[in-house]
Formats: sequence, C-alpha cells, structure tokens
Amino acid sequence: MEKLSDNLIEKRKKQKAPSDYPKRDELAKFKESGSYPLHKSTAPGIVNMDVLGDQYVITGGKDGQAVLFDAESEQIVTKFSPYGEANPLTLTSFLPGQAPEQQGSLVMLGTSHKNGQLGLWNIQEQKSLYEVKCHSATISDISFQALNEFVAVGSRDGSWSFHNILEGKKLG
Repeated sequence: MEKLSDNLIEKRKKQKAPSDYPKRDELAKFKESGSYPLHKSTAPGIVNMDVLGDQYVITGGKDGQAVLFDAESEQIVTKFSPYGEANPLTLTSFLPGQAPEQQGSLVMLGTSHKNGQLGLWNIQEQKSLYEVKCHSATISDISFQALNEFVAVGSRDGSWSFHNILEGKKLG
C-alpha cells in the first residue's frame, strides 16, 4: 500500500492543475486527428471503451469484438470475440496500474456481455484468466480496488459481487 501511495503521489504532483485545463473556446478549436474503423460494418457501433496511458485504447463493440488499438502506431494490435459475435460487449476496462513491461504484451481487460458474464483476459494471448458467471443480466459497471487484487461487479439484475482476481475466486 505504501509503494502504491508513493507512486500515486509522484504522478499527481506532475498533473496539471484545473486552472491549466483548456478553456471552452480553446476546446472549440480542437480538430479531429484521425478516424479508425475498428469494428465490423455489419454491426456498427462501439458500446464501451477504455484508455491506457497515451498509447492503448480498448473498445467493445456491438459486433461482439474487443479491439486493442495502438494510438502511437495507429494500428490494431489484436481483435477477438470473447463471447461470440452475437453478444455485444457492454463493458471494457484495462486492469489499472499495469507494469510498463505488461503494456502492449500482457494487457488485461474486463469484458462483459448481455448474458451477465465478465472475464478478465490477457487480450494479446486471447486467453481468459478469470470468469465471473454469477449474474443473470448485463454487467453495468466494475470497480477495481487500489492494488488491483479485488474487483466489485455490478449487474442490471440488481445484484453485485466481489472477487479476488489474483486468486480467481468470488468472495461475496
């Protein structure tokens, strides 16, 4: 916990103060820098996305695909359908606090679909590391504990669950 605290303190010292943020008129001058068709045109639409640092973007689409995109090289790193193309991905999230050597090679994400399952995946290897199968409706949100050992999962079935993702077991 102390190591994480020290790390966060250093990162926060480098962050811009709110007064340094762009003003409304400055934001109006922003221009699109690129457009990337990541998902199939037969089921268009990105349902959810997450960003890791300045380099990686993960998107979950109506086509059931998870797409890992490298913004620096403007290339798709990998794409796959963890639950089949008939199941839109409703939640994508990088595991926070990944080590630099994991970024781009061992990127993990949580994905869920309308059947209430959630998986922690190594997207590079397209390998499931842990599956949550205790909900009967869409996963609506997840929240990682600061050290990334635990995750709370909320579902549209009105329930929530708590998991130790390092040990791969449901706690409550």
